[in-house]
Amino acid sequence: MEGLVGQNVQVTLRDRNERMKGRVQLAGNDFTILTHKTFQFIIPNEMICWIDLANQFADPLHGDRLEHIGPCFRRCLTLHFGQVVSGSPELIQLFYGLTLRVYLLSFIDERIEIVTNQERIQGQLYQVDQDSLTLCNEKREQMILPADRINIIQAPLGR
Repeated sequence: MEGLVGQNVQVTLRDRNERMKGRVQLAGNDFTILTHKTFQFIIPNEMICWIDLANQFADPLHGDRLEHIGPCFRRCLTLHFGQVVSGSPELIQLFYGLTLRVYLLSFIDERIEIVTNQERIQGQLYQVDQDSLTLCNEKREQMILPADRINIIQAPLGR
């Protein structure tokens, strides 16, 4: 999926026979983010069964990711590598590869929508565990969703 970053694609989802359009924003180890208008759609890679490219060549999101960094950031990255990288999902992805579970940690206390085969669930992300997510609804009730039931996670773009 890394080679599709910047591409406009249409993906067909397994078990849903549904198609989604968007631009591949990030390709993590086990998930892909498509952006469309004001939302990002976080899709576990195991849910994608087919990909159609909308254009032949990718519009670059950014060039070489570390080519244009300034001397201050370069020094900080060199002297405080762990602290700097751990504070940025993009740098974690660049150096180590990002998993869905780790990426979702950046959405704690954010409002998201989760789509499963049976329902759409909205709430505030409360907790991310190895095999589940916990959301809180408006009534402060907690809902635990097994990770293997999640088809799509929809979150606002540019938060």
